[in-house]
Amino acid sequence: SHSPPAGILADPYGSEPLTNCLSYRDHNVKAVLFGHAHKNGNKIIEESFGEDDSQTIIFSNAACHVNSVKIKNT
Repeated sequence: SHSPPAGILADPYGSEPLTNCLSYRDHNVKAVLFGHAHKNGNKIIEESFGEDDSQTIIFSNAACHVNSVKIKNT
Protein backbone atom coordinates (compact mmCIF):
# COMPACT_ATOMS: atom_id res chain seq x y z
CA SER A 1 0.00 0.00 0.00
CA HIS A 2 1.11 3.59 -0.28
CA SER A 3 -0.03 4.53 3.21
CA PRO A 4 0.93 2.52 6.27
CA PRO A 5 -1.49 1.20 8.86
CA ALA A 6 -2.23 3.80 11.53
CA GLY A 7 0.32 3.69 14.33
CA ILE A 8 2.88 1.51 12.51
CA LEU A 9 6.04 3.41 11.42
CA ALA A 10 3.75 6.19 10.32
CA ASP A 11 3.17 8.91 12.90
CA PRO A 12 1.19 11.07 12.30
CA TYR A 13 0.04 9.33 9.11
CA GLY A 14 -1.65 6.01 8.58
CA SER A 15 -4.80 4.28 7.50
CA GLU A 16 -7.27 3.42 10.25
CA PRO A 17 -9.28 1.14 7.89
CA LEU A 18 -6.12 -0.86 7.10
CA THR A 19 -5.30 -1.20 10.79
CA ASN A 20 -8.86 -2.35 11.50
CA CYS A 21 -8.77 -4.95 8.71
CA LEU A 22 -5.48 -6.36 9.99
CA SER A 23 -6.78 -6.42 13.56
CA TYR A 24 -10.32 -7.72 13.21
CA ARG A 25 -10.70 -9.64 9.92
CA ASP A 26 -9.42 -13.08 8.95
CA HIS A 27 -6.55 -12.82 6.48
CA ASN A 28 -3.24 -14.39 5.42
CA VAL A 29 -1.24 -11.17 5.31
CA LYS A 30 2.42 -11.84 6.08
CA ALA A 31 3.82 -8.41 5.20
CA VAL A 32 2.65 -4.85 4.61
CA LEU A 33 5.00 -2.85 2.39
CA PHE A 34 4.56 0.91 2.16
CA GLY A 35 6.46 4.14 1.72
CA HIS A 36 4.37 7.22 2.41
CA ALA A 37 5.81 8.21 5.80
CA HIS A 38 9.31 9.56 5.04
CA LYS A 39 10.27 10.22 8.68
CA ASN A 40 10.32 6.48 9.44
CA GLY A 41 11.69 5.38 6.06
CA ASN A 42 14.11 2.44 5.83
CA LYS A 43 12.64 0.68 8.87
CA ILE A 44 11.31 -2.86 9.16
CA ILE A 45 9.52 -4.24 12.21
CA GLU A 46 7.45 -7.29 13.13
CA GLU A 47 4.27 -6.82 15.14
CA SER A 48 1.69 -9.20 16.56
CA PHE A 49 -1.76 -8.55 15.18
CA GLY A 50 -5.25 -10.00 15.32
CA GLU A 51 -7.80 -10.05 18.08
CA ASP A 52 -5.59 -12.39 20.13
CA ASP A 53 -2.19 -11.20 18.81
CA SER A 54 -1.73 -14.62 17.22
CA GLN A 55 -0.43 -13.44 13.83
CA THR A 56 2.95 -11.84 13.22
CA ILE A 57 3.14 -9.39 10.32
CA ILE A 58 6.26 -7.74 8.86
CA PHE A 59 5.88 -4.00 8.27
CA SER A 60 8.38 -2.36 5.92
CA ASN A 61 8.53 1.39 5.32
CA ALA A 62 10.69 1.87 2.23
CA ALA A 63 10.11 5.63 1.85
CA CYS A 64 13.15 7.08 0.08
CA HIS A 65 14.96 3.72 0.43
CA VAL A 66 15.02 0.17 -0.87
CA ASN A 67 14.20 -2.49 1.73
CA SER A 68 14.69 -6.23 1.35
CA VAL A 69 12.10 -8.34 3.13
CA LYS A 70 12.25 -12.13 3.43
CA ILE A 71 8.83 -13.72 3.88
CA LYS A 72 8.58 -17.28 5.18
CA ASN A 73 6.44 -19.58 3.07
CA THR A 74 4.08 -21.40 5.43
